[in-house]
Order: sequence, then C-alpha cells, then structure tokens
Amino acid sequence: LTGRGKKPNKIQSTTGILITSDLDFASITLSYNSDSIPGATIAIGPSLSESFESNKGLSLVDRVIFQWSYGAYFHPDVSDDTILLFDQLDLWNHGEFAAFKAFKDISGLVGDLGELLAPVTASSVLTGHDVVLFKNREVVLSSVQNYFPGSLGYQSYPWVASTGKLSIWTQSGPAVDWEERPGVPSNSHLPYLEQIDNVLLIMYNPKDALDLVTTFVPNNPLGLENKEVALHWPDSLQGVGSYGLWKCGYEEPDGGYICVRNDCLGLTTTDSGIEYCSEEYQTWAAIVGNGLMYGSFENFTKKVQEEAVFKSEWISPERWCFWCGTDYYGEIQFEGKVISHLLHKD
Repeated sequence: LTGRGKKPNKIQSTTGILITSDLDFASITLSYNSDSIPGATIAIGPSLSESFESNKGLSLVDRVIFQWSYGAYFHPDVSDDTILLFDQLDLWNHGEFAAFKAFKDISGLVGDLGELLAPVTASSVLTGHDVVLFKNREVVLSSVQNYFPGSLGYQSYPWVASTGKLSIWTQSGPAVDWEERPGVPSNSHLPYLEQIDNVLLIMYNPKDALDLVTTFVPNNPLGLENKEVALHWPDSLQGVGSYGLWKCGYEEPDGGYICVRNDCLGLTTTDSGIEYCSEEYQTWAAIVGNGLMYGSFENFTKKVQEEAVFKSEWISPERWCFWCGTDYYGEIQFEGKVISHLLHKD
C-alpha cells in the first residue's frame, strides 16, 4: 500500500504508516459538518515528553527527525541531539535551517542555558496544547490556549477568526506588508490566549530572554527586536469603522461579523495601511458573530458597544509592598462570558 517495499521491523523516520480502526467516528465527523460548534476543545498530542518513550530505541538520526516532526529543534530536552546531528551532517548553513543559524555561535551554550533560553528554543514545539474552536455556519474563531505566551513563535499563528472567506488575526514582528513578513519565525513573541465560545482575550508581553539572545547574537535572523503587534484586517470587509472603541466589520454577501479592540493609546498606520501597536504590554479582544446569532450587523455592533466590558490595567498585589512589582491585568466580558488574566511584571 505504501509502495516502499517490505514491512520494516522497526519504525524509521521514512516509515509509511497505515492505521485502521473499527471505532465509530460518526459523531466526530458529523460535528464538523454541523452549523454550530460551540467552543469545542481539541487536544493536539501526544506531547513531546510522551514521545520520548516511543522514540527511545531509535538511532540518533531517526530519533532527531522524529523530534523535529514535533517542532522540537533546540528545545532544552533535545538540544544536545540536534546540535550533534547539525555538526555531523553540516546542516548549519542549509537553507531550510536559516532561522536556526542564530544558535550556531552559541551552540555550546544552548544546553547549559537551556531553561534560560527556553522562551526562544522551546516554543517551536507544535504538540501538547489545546485548541478551542468556535463555529457557527460561516463564522469561525479558533485559538491555541496558553501557547508559550511571551516566547518566540516559529511556525504557528496562534489565533485566527474567519468571517467566511476572509481571515483576521494579530501578529507580532516587523510592521511591514504581510507579503514581506518572514515565514519562520511567524511571530517575534506569542500572546497569552484564552477563549470562551465566540469571545477571545489576547495579551502580549515579550519575555526578557528574547533580548538575551539578541545580546549573544546581535545580527541573528530571528527578528527578536521587532516587538510590534499588527492587525491583519482584510480591505474587503464591509461596514468598517469605529463602534465606540471597537473596530468592526462584516463580510458580504451573508458573511460573518467581527469586532476587535485593544488598549493601545493609538494604532500606528504604515504607508501601506498596516495598523500596529508598539507598546510592550498589550491587551486585545475579539468577538465574532453572524446574522443567525445577532440578526443584523447593526444589532451586533450595538450589542458589543453597550454590553462588552473591556479592561486593562496595572495593579499592585500588595498595597504596601514596593518590591513586589505589579501585575498587568486584562479582561473581556460579553453575554455572561468572563475571561481575565494577570501577567506578572518582575
């Protein structure tokens, strides 16, 4: 069936696997065809740590490639394996690994400083996280919950909303045209995300370790110095405008609705129309809907303006503790859904 000859006696990196089952998956497959999926949680696994048991008997090459399939390149638990294979196969200058050339000059430190550099090296892992998916006919909102907040984002777009054929998201990195952005890393720092149904809280705060790598390797290709957060907002969205402090729009014909808000003092707009915020701490929120849920677009925006509660503020955990630091607090409330989070500032 695989066209790869006889069945191997052990799993290898090039093994083709065919799995059959007599389990009834009808309820699962039908859920994706239904009009509404109210906040389903999908576990992406197994986790990297769980994979070690199944990979422990493999050769170095096969083990490392399996680890790479999880997105684990310089993760503290596998960095020694990766560095050894990079050296053996002379992969440091390979075009596919251009994003990792930053680690060549500090390869001897990656293992020693593993935990300290984890916000740069661990966040490439793609498994072991939960994705929340909300769907109502054409409108979709999905996000990866608590996915390495503050760390470098390699291949992931941690949240996205769709009004049908148009997609909306935020992305950290250089404030340039979307076509000019690097594919890897996709985000210079990832947000904290928490979603309940059609409501999403988004909070940004890059970790200090990102600056540490820039100190060790000033000319690295990772773009860690670009901490701006831009809003991807398609020009073809209709009804676009400021509805109170919310930016809202809808897709024609018969598409979904979306409203987005942030706590920046004002978004900067580039000459090509890219809107971005450059503040270190940022809170954003997104709410989606459609005609089935709210009737007209006017009803949706009116409800968001009048009922949505959006907060972001600095609070001190102890009134008289001057050395305790402060916490950055974000919150979004809508239709009985309350999402809040504290980001601690040392």
